[in-house]
Amino acid sequence: MFRTKRSVRVAAMVALAASMTGAALASSTSVAAGKDPSASAGYWLFTGNGGVFSYGTANFGAPASDPARCPVAPLSGRAPQPNGTCWSMAATHDGNGYWVINSFTGAIYRFGNAGNFGSPHAKFANTSPEFLPVMRQIVASADSLGYWVYEVGASGMGTVDRYGDAGFFGDTTSYVKQHPGVQLNGQPVGMAATPDGKGYWEVYSDGGVFAFGAARFAGSMANRPLAAPIVAIAASATGNGYLLVASDGGVFAFGDARFAGSRAGLPHEPIVDIARNPEGPGYWLVSNNGEIFTFGGAPFLGTLSTFGGRGYVYGMTTKRG
Repeated sequence: MFRTKRSVRVAAMVALAASMTGAALASSTSVAAGKDPSASAGYWLFTGNGGVFSYGTANFGAPASDPARCPVAPLSGRAPQPNGTCWSMAATHDGNGYWVINSFTGAIYRFGNAGNFGSPHAKFANTSPEFLPVMRQIVASADSLGYWVYEVGASGMGTVDRYGDAGFFGDTTSYVKQHPGVQLNGQPVGMAATPDGKGYWEVYSDGGVFAFGAARFAGSMANRPLAAPIVAIAASATGNGYLLVASDGGVFAFGDARFAGSRAGLPHEPIVDIARNPEGPGYWLVSNNGEIFTFGGAPFLGTLSTFGGRGYVYGMTTKRG
């Protein structure tokens, strides 16, 4: 069921991307961090040029092995992307594979046991590049036999595109079309699916949350003061709640999601993502220079911040996460 969000602020189309300034990662290959893949919990970090970095997880390769997959140079008809165009990654439920998507072309690159279920690149094959939506995020279905692609088009609203066995339960674009008087505030920045894959949430930069299918609306930050825009959402283990994170490291818990701390008011580069520990309590935050912050029992397994660069990490993903 759709839940209406009501006001607040924040500008920038794709707020997360707007904060990604600085040097792109120099490496053009995937990197394993030397951790034991059999660890009880782990995560991958991914960079705009297609680098995939493994911590407590296996590494199955990365698009960065071919510089043409996630170019750091301007694309025809699109704005320059000095940090590369691969902005999202999703892991299979067993952690033995993953997908990485080029957010400007819609091409999906798969590794390990991740299957091929189609892509926006094929769907929009006859569309001029400047008219393509921004493929904001890829999210795996419950059994990893499909995925959703969260897109932002010319309307500035979120659209959910489904592939394989991922079901469509609605999105903010279709809702506004059906209810012409509704106005949305903020910009669409991410989505998360329920563990059973029967629903999902969209989140906007002003903290508005929209629930579809079996996803339960448990509250939002809309109409509440925010020190910084919301950049990501993570579902709780049961799917009866979720966590929101802002770029200043503020964390907001709803439903049965448990607050375990935040980075609000502390020094760090902009936070770009949050991921729930899939094997126990707690969660991780990651900043755009690859620094990892752990809360509530989520283990620290490594960081990219020691590489010394900044502005190239776009997020993280976990097993079944």
